[in-house]
Amino acid sequence: MKQLSVQNLSFSYSDKKILDNISFNISKGEFVTLCGKTGCGKTTLLRLLKKELQPKGKLSGKILYNNIPLENLDEKDSVCKIGFVMQNPDSQIITDKVYHELAFGLESLGLENSVIKRKIAETACYFGIEDLFYKNIHELSGGQKQLLNLASITAMNPELMILDEPTAQLDPIARENFFNTLKKLNRDLSITIIITEHTLEDILPISDQLLVLENEKIIYNDSPEKIYKIAETNSYLFKAMPSAVRISAPFLKPNEPCPLTTKGAIQYIA
Repeated sequence: MKQLSVQNLSFSYSDKKILDNISFNISKGEFVTLCGKTGCGKTTLLRLLKKELQPKGKLSGKILYNNIPLENLDEKDSVCKIGFVMQNPDSQIITDKVYHELAFGLESLGLENSVIKRKIAETACYFGIEDLFYKNIHELSGGQKQLLNLASITAMNPELMILDEPTAQLDPIARENFFNTLKKLNRDLSITIIITEHTLEDILPISDQLLVLENEKIIYNDSPEKIYKIAETNSYLFKAMPSAVRISAPFLKPNEPCPLTTKGAIQYIA
């Protein structure tokens, strides 16, 4: 079932075109990675998918969420059903305590205190942040803050999670932990994930769909296992691929799926 449908989408700031006639569909429960060079319009595209964050400019085309035009989506559904995690962990945190932050969105929805307490307790347990529950926000590391942002959104039961380079400011261990949590949310709760990332080594193996944005257009929209078809003709893209893809690509037979992990590449070459 199509959960999100982007049809002939174009967008420009004043005279500068950012996106040109982009179309793609995302099904419920898919894990989708969006990649492309810095400044190619990834952030703009992601913000256009969240009504409250849409940038000002000239927009044409359609964005449908569950077959409803995004601009006609109920305000409460737009806030709850579509979550958004930004690149800088500090830019999204509002309160001073961890448990306050977990409760903030639920309080804004006007839920009863008993419901809020149960939901934030369940969320803290699911994310493994019980030990941080009463901590001040300024005591948290960058990775813990970003995990808190993700948890606060998850507490509102979203159906779609949009993430704009959420690990850009995290160290490798925190980044791996964050990706593992995303995988768990996608697997356990069937939350649809749309994420843009420069580091593809860890994210590509858990992705169902890969979108590549270049020169204002989507130049690739398919499963990650087939990316070698375009990566070999695009030096930038090939260099950005996980090592397993770069190692395996020269040996692949026509239409053969490409290994995305080191284990898979070793087994294939052997």
